[in-house]
Amino acid sequence: HDVPVGQPVPSINGKYIEVLEDGYYAAAQTEAPGEEMTYHVLDVSVYEAWGQSLGKLHAASCLYQPSKEIDYQFPTVKQFWKNIEPTVRTSTPQIQHIYDTLTEYMNDLSAQDWGLIHGDYRPGNVIWDRAIARTVDFDEPNYHWYIADISRALLELYTEPVETRRMLRQAFMRGYRTEHTIDDFWVTQLPQFAQMRGMLMYMWDLQEGGS
Repeated sequence: HDVPVGQPVPSINGKYIEVLEDGYYAAAQTEAPGEEMTYHVLDVSVYEAWGQSLGKLHAASCLYQPSKEIDYQFPTVKQFWKNIEPTVRTSTPQIQHIYDTLTEYMNDLSAQDWGLIHGDYRPGNVIWDRAIARTVDFDEPNYHWYIADISRALLELYTEPVETRRMLRQAFMRGYRTEHTIDDFWVTQLPQFAQMRGMLMYMWDLQEGGS
């Protein structure tokens, strides 16, 4: 669908996805030309091109049909959210309160603009060749609201002044909307989705032995 990604490479068996004996799935891509999108690229035109790339990815995801040959279903964010609850319950009262508040918030959201997302759409997973932003590292896709990928992309801007963040967010959304429509409501929800992602990252770190 003309989405800028590292191109899939078939195995020697001619398959793009191989099922391994231990139950894992393997896939490969060609190396995307360029360098990692750094956290410090503050050029409006770059963010517009970056948003356009994600818009193409989400537009293609709307057409996704699971393969009948592969017995696998992508998880939903609600499964991820449920999986971190035992760790949340061993954490501070403040963390538990935020988790419960966000759980109620998520349960009240409509299914509008929901679909299969990249899942870890951070600058380190985007390769920039000074013209095109190519997406790589597809190992965390899940069903979520599309705004979650946008939120993850912009999360790294938290150290920038508010005016810079606003300018780059607007550029990103301009590019995104040239390829995929999304209701204005979701843009107003970016803070909640950023907090949701922050909670997941924090709990995953604790589950993996981090402090």
